[in-house]
Amino acid sequence: MAARALRNPARNFGTFALPVVTLKAKRLVRISSYSSGEPHFGKTASHRFDDPKMEYGTSYFGLNVATAVAESLLHDLEPVGARYRIAADEVKRRFIHTFDGEDLTLADLTGQSMNVLGAHAGLFGTANYSIPMRWSRAIHTHPADVDGILYVSRMMAPNLAVVLFDRGGSIGLTQRKPSRALASSAAFAKVRTTLHIAYT
Repeated sequence: MAARALRNPARNFGTFALPVVTLKAKRLVRISSYSSGEPHFGKTASHRFDDPKMEYGTSYFGLNVATAVAESLLHDLEPVGARYRIAADEVKRRFIHTFDGEDLTLADLTGQSMNVLGAHAGLFGTANYSIPMRWSRAIHTHPADVDGILYVSRMMAPNLAVVLFDRGGSIGLTQRKPSRALASSAAFAKVRTTLHIAYT
């Protein structure tokens, strides 16, 4: 039997019952080059669940430091000799951000919840972002009016990641202060070992 092809969301997707989960804002972890002002929402149409029409912004998070690092610093790297090699300066200019705020309502794109909508794990593994971006837009415009998407991290499966939609400040996240420098954090020291990161 041929493998099921990754498809665009159905044309009547807005009529589907969208599987939804609630997540505490304090579980979000974001790695960025900004020391403050997070979460930053981008409109570049260059990341997996960005809006292809660049009408709404998106911001990406892990649910732990390891996933956040893997999905940011390592996202575009290929391991060499069973290690990810990265310049120390790249790490030094990054910060760890955590947040407070109201509970988040997320579309559940994991496991069976994802399958019944017509998607599968290829949504997170494909290097062609055009289909995932269409899923993002379909979920953003769905009547459920969710804050974002819960999905499986491509770099750290089965760990989970989150993308949030910018809905004009309605999410209400506040950054915990101060942010922490990634390079000097105890959490990153552990992550370097876990993710086999070596400085160049």
